Amino acid sequence: MHSEQDGFDWVTSDVESLLGYRTLFGADDPESFRESGTSGLPMMREPQYGSQAGDRSGVRRETYRMALAAFHTTTQLKTQRHYEMTSQFLRSGTSPAANVAEFKYAESDADRRHKLSVALKEANECLMWTTLLNDTKVLPPDTSEKLLKLIPNVITILEIFRDRYPPRK
Repeated sequence: MHSEQDGFDWVTSDVESLLGYRTLFGADDPESFRESGTSGLPMMREPQYGSQAGDRSGVRRETYRMALAAFHTTTQLKTQRHYEMTSQFLRSGTSPAANVAEFKYAESDADRRHKLSVALKEANECLMWTTLLNDTKVLPPDTSEKLLKLIPNVITILEIFRDRYPPRK
């Protein structure tokens, strides 16, 4: 069982050992990715919602980055008049960050696991939409490439994080 006070700290070593900043950001330092303004994705800032204390695991930061990327990508899609795909992509791309934000105030470990499971399912759906948009050439290749690196990393972080909470019996 995990207390509310241990927040996100306890998963840090697992995520860093599995992924590391090089895999997550393409560099040793996360700031280099954020400041680069990589084409097709916005420059990233730290999330302004809630307390970021205890987010050494990066789960809030990475789901928020995914939400920002989804938001800015849908702007591109709307100009191409792909409204239905835009709606589905935006919903699935922003939902993980919302569920991770709700995680902080979950009522029990079972509720925490459920919120992380929902975030994981939505991230997986976002990956499917991204793959479809990439395969149909709707998204520019550089945008697709960035999203197809970011989203699987978010999924891996969420899997590690969720698995820390035992399923209900």
